Amino acid sequence: MKTFMLFGAAALLLTTFSLPVLADKAYSEKDLDGVYVYNLVEIRADETTGAIDYCDQYGTVTFNGDGTGTNTGTRKCSYSGNFTETTDFTYTVSPDGVLLVTQVGEPYPARIQLVDKGRMGLIDSSTRLEPHIFVQHGVAVEQ
Repeated sequence: MKTFMLFGAAALLLTTFSLPVLADKAYSEKDLDGVYVYNLVEIRADETTGAIDYCDQYGTVTFNGDGTGTNTGTRKCSYSGNFTETTDFTYTVSPDGVLLVTQVGEPYPARIQLVDKGRMGLIDSSTRLEPHIFVQHGVAVEQ
């Protein structure tokens, strides 16, 4: 009887703690199809002079569900000033929700962790290899 109770308790624990894992689905590019609004802060070196620049960026990103998209954003910086631009990008999504966004013509992807079933992204590109960006943190939320 003790063996049966112990086995039953172990099965209950395994089932209880594995349900959230089993309920999570694998992410893909198709999970991103729509418009997201974002805001991020960035500490960077000006590419021409090397001066330290503190920037705030905000805008909208449109994902097409096929690995491509468009970003329209405004950057307000302490050194280089303000500007708005629209850029195209490609993206990949790993099954665990790591989104890599690469602007067309740029070699360094931004890293975003998808959360809330893809409805939100936590931007943390501080570890990317782009030599003039030191810190980049923000959030993107589906509109």
